[in-house]
Amino acid sequence: MSSKEQEQKSQQDNTVTNDVASANQHIKFLESELQQTRRKLNASDQAVKALTDELYVLKKVMEVTKLGYAIWDENLDRDVFVSDELARIHGLTAAKYRKQVSSMEAYLDLVHPEDIASYIQYEDDFAADEKAQQKFLDYRIITASGAVRHLRQASQRIPVATGKPHEVAVAIQDLSEMKNAEHALLESRREVAWRELALSLSARLANLGYGKWDYESNRLISISDEWSAMFGYTSAEYLQKFPDYESEADALVHPADRQRYLDYCRSEESEDTLEVEYRCFHRDGSIRHVVQRYYDLVEEDGDKALIAIQDITDRKNRDSQILQSAKLITLGEMSTGVAHELNQPLQVIHLAAENILRKIAVEQGELSDFVADKIERIKAQARRAADIIDHMRMFGREAIEDFYEFDAREAPLGALSLIGEQIKLSGVVIDTEISNEPLIVNGHQIRLEQVFLNLLSNALQSVNENGKKKRITVKAYRDTNDSVTLIVEDSGAGIPEESLARIFEPFYTTKKMSEGTGLGLSVSYGIVRDMGGEIVAKNTAEGAQLKIVFPPKI
Repeated sequence: MSSKEQEQKSQQDNTVTNDVASANQHIKFLESELQQTRRKLNASDQAVKALTDELYVLKKVMEVTKLGYAIWDENLDRDVFVSDELARIHGLTAAKYRKQVSSMEAYLDLVHPEDIASYIQYEDDFAADEKAQQKFLDYRIITASGAVRHLRQASQRIPVATGKPHEVAVAIQDLSEMKNAEHALLESRREVAWRELALSLSARLANLGYGKWDYESNRLISISDEWSAMFGYTSAEYLQKFPDYESEADALVHPADRQRYLDYCRSEESEDTLEVEYRCFHRDGSIRHVVQRYYDLVEEDGDKALIAIQDITDRKNRDSQILQSAKLITLGEMSTGVAHELNQPLQVIHLAAENILRKIAVEQGELSDFVADKIERIKAQARRAADIIDHMRMFGREAIEDFYEFDAREAPLGALSLIGEQIKLSGVVIDTEISNEPLIVNGHQIRLEQVFLNLLSNALQSVNENGKKKRITVKAYRDTNDSVTLIVEDSGAGIPEESLARIFEPFYTTKKMSEGTGLGLSVSYGIVRDMGGEIVAKNTAEGAQLKIVFPPKI
């Protein structure tokens, strides 16, 4: 082979070698590109999978939160996409929703009649908004099954690169469960408020108050308005003035009950000392009867006690009045027996006096004035004794409940027939100024007579203790305004000024403990008030005056 041929062959070999090298490089490049493509495909698959997973989670979140969405085309006036959740919220499938809700008018058929106007206004405002701001609306729909659902809708235009946006993203959330829960909570709060009001009214009607006691600080930490009102204070004033039971006992509890109250508060027993009844002072000085009871509480911030206190003054008054009535009934029953036992000897005395008169007249012809006068006096006193016994029997008899018309003059006259002689024997002059015309009122004569017995007894005691002239005046007349006025006046020392405003309070008395309970004037006040009248007390230049006034009959 010539040198030229060898050179050509060498060149050919070099060319082949270069081509092979170039091919190898290209293959490596292709392999590299293939690997990159595979990596990109793998990354794309992962992205697709991640996106799929994210969409699945988002769908589940929307189902849980009951949030659906749709794409509304303003040009087509219909939805171009509806999510399954949005269709379910409306009680439909997505296909049925797109078929049945084909326009705005069709959607309005689902909206609750009371919310149609606000929904139309919402859509009009959104259409007129050129800034494409997001807008919200709460409204109700009625599904095909008749169920009412509460929805919240948010609308926002989808931006485009050029031109005017015509697609709207609509998100609708079903708030029915939340609204129902809110309604149930509101109803529950109303029920609680109603129960609290009913409890408060019941507490007021029952004169019942309550407070909370803290064992650690040994103080009252809260009380109800009903509690503080029993004593004439506000809750804040009471807690400031009487934070513990010692200050309560010193300032409010009646001295006679103070030690018993302190023993109750200090006792650690749980059975016999749960309740205590005692008397206390109101801010105005009046005496109230209360009963107190406590209940232990265990709380996170320490042991407490719930204390209930009830004003039982009215109950005490009623019990006392019932006792007084029972005494009168017993008196009436006793009077019946006494009358039966005494009437016969009185009749014998009266007949004996008559027989003496006749016998002396027959035997002697004439009686001396002295003997005749004494015998007539015996007869008169026998008749008077019989009348008194008969009146006592009638007075003690239980009065009928229904009101009736009677002559008010009979009440003071009846009382005087019972107590008049006792007054005269005490050296007291009785002046009566009784109207000649009937004074008709509505009520119970015997009960009004009981009032006068009490007033006359008080007047007699006052005159005997402090009177100089010893005079009692009883008046009964019709006033210029046609009112019936009944008055008892005495020449005693009068009523202390500080007591004038309180003498009709139950248990209030200016007498010694052994002389009265303070119930007489209170009972009298109740009797007169029940009959529609008014009783007032005042001091005069001579002594005291008690006036009863019954308004004109309508």
